[in-house]
Amino acid sequence: MNIKYDLSSADLKELQSCIVCENKNLSRLSVAKTPFSAKDIYEESLVTSLCDDCGHVFRSIVPSEAWFLSQFDYRHKRHLEQNFVPINDAVEVERLDRYR
Repeated sequence: MNIKYDLSSADLKELQSCIVCENKNLSRLSVAKTPFSAKDIYEESLVTSLCDDCGHVFRSIVPSEAWFLSQFDYRHKRHLEQNFVPINDAVEVERLDRYR
């Protein structure tokens, strides 16, 4: 099943401070391009930063929680429409055995 997710710059959230210590001095480590084709999205859509104070590494530009929740709902509806069951019974048996 192929599902295309839409992401625009309005869906992105930029964190201005460390999520652990709230320090505002961050160093950008990497930038990841997204596979989304929205025209208004800027190239720096997924940015990984380092807190210069505590050393925590985190995504400082990310899709918002609202975007993730809406896309989970969208995916669920698509699965229902196409009678798609995403759970593979063989994989789940293996997972249960591994957890035990």
